Amino acid sequence: MFPVVTFRLTARSRRPSPSLVIAALRPREVWPVVTVHEGLSPASRRLRYSAPTPRLSPRMLRTLTNLRPGHHEAYAGWREGRPVGIVRWIRTPDLPDTAELALEVVDAEQGRGVGRALGAFAASRALGEGIRTMVVSVDPDNDRVHGWLASLGARATIDDPDRFTVPAEALCRTPLAAIG
Repeated sequence: MFPVVTFRLTARSRRPSPSLVIAALRPREVWPVVTVHEGLSPASRRLRYSAPTPRLSPRMLRTLTNLRPGHHEAYAGWREGRPVGIVRWIRTPDLPDTAELALEVVDAEQGRGVGRALGAFAASRALGEGIRTMVVSVDPDNDRVHGWLASLGARATIDDPDRFTVPAEALCRTPLAAIG
């Protein structure tokens, strides 16, 4: 019911890094969400939420952990027992084959493939639930995510240049070596 997958990400340095384990969050599981948020710098929080967000309010935590299989699913990336990233997809009610995708990765793990692995994992799970298109909102200053989405062939929506659509299949095409 709660999938767990282990990935060995290809590191840019020669120093081996611990494997990334991706596991589904359970409804109302708050600790990983708060821990990842606390691992974001103020600048990263602003890029993620497009607003200063020093802490997650109780209402935000309820919303972020109100998980329902097939409608709102969230997964955490773990290294050495600590959550280092969160990804979620939420089905769009008026477009049943479309979902919003959101992710955050603690500053210490950014640029190491964690976001790509989380995005690929969430997209593969969403595909299994009939999701074909992912919608990603990106702060205009988030150059790293803009570049990643461009490499996937994402397109800005007509009504909002900071919202992009990308085929879920494109997100799944991340070079990873599953080891478990």
